[in-house]
Amino acid sequence: MDRKLELRALRKSFGDVEAVKGIDLALNRGEFLSLLGPSGCGKSTTLSLIAGFLQPDAGEILVDGKVVNRVSPRKRRIGLVFQDYAVFSKLSVRANLSFGLEAQRVPRLERDRAVAEISEKLNLNPILAARGGELNMSEMQRVALARVLVTKPELLLLDEPMSNLDAALRAKLRGELKQIQKELEQTVLYVTHDQVEALSMSDRIAVMRDGEILQDDSTEAIYRRPAERFVAEFIGDPPINMVTCTVTAEGGVVSVSTALHRNLPLGQGEIAPGQYLLAVRPHHFQASREAAAGTVGSEIRLVENFGAEHVLHVSYGDDLVAVVVAPGFAREGERIHLALHAEQAHLFDLESGQVIALQRREAAA
Repeated sequence: MDRKLELRALRKSFGDVEAVKGIDLALNRGEFLSLLGPSGCGKSTTLSLIAGFLQPDAGEILVDGKVVNRVSPRKRRIGLVFQDYAVFSKLSVRANLSFGLEAQRVPRLERDRAVAEISEKLNLNPILAARGGELNMSEMQRVALARVLVTKPELLLLDEPMSNLDAALRAKLRGELKQIQKELEQTVLYVTHDQVEALSMSDRIAVMRDGEILQDDSTEAIYRRPAERFVAEFIGDPPINMVTCTVTAEGGVVSVSTALHRNLPLGQGEIAPGQYLLAVRPHHFQASREAAAGTVGSEIRLVENFGAEHVLHVSYGDDLVAVVVAPGFAREGERIHLALHAEQAHLFDLESGQVIALQRREAAA
């Protein structure tokens, strides 16, 4: 049966540095959850606590409802692939893949079948006879991942398992890993700093910063309804635009004015007038060649070519904002006209970074 993982008020410090600050997290059976955050935020420490390589200072780790704080790593029956993975250098790739199955006393025919299946999925057939010490970094990482997957662990912990792979192989393995997880109905906790990996594979994402989980939600909600400024800025490529704005509220209707746009209605709510941050994704500015109602003129300072789309960096008061357009739409130095889809923007408190909740006719995107 698949495992269920639960963390309750988990804490871990190293000297004066509090790496994990009382986090709570529940991972349901068969779920793929990504723990996403920048380097040093505490996500790998959290994984080491779950695996049993570190002991928490406080809090509980539960697997299938049982506290495992004092259970040895070997007896937690957890599959692990860490960033500093290790491949047995003197064994062939085939022997590396068979190692865990042999330890589980799996019959030889069944072992061979399992190794053949995982080798096919992760494109390891050409190197099965090679020794671990002869592999390049990309091959070693795939072997380390396959060696764990072949044992079909019920709970799988992955710490940046694709960090040494090139972009094309990462894209391929994302699909393969998600497919394997679904086929085996595995419960997966995936640690990464890469938002593309988290968004493309996860059922849920927990965004972490400075030892705390800021938001734990579906991938859709993390992108469309960020609860904090940090979450909004960390998720999305190109990154979200943050512009200062002035808020007014009359008759329950909240409106904002920016350096270029005036009196844009955001929604309804109780909010004190004053200065706030308006977060607008580059796809939610609309650029046009001609002036129209609701547009303002501005100059293009830079054009980034991403092939299928271009990103314009446009003057916006004292700032620059990124705007996504079709290739060839405009060139550097030209003037365009911008409309801002305020109903899809987010409002954040300047000091706390917390989102301001508003009632809207349409859900924010």
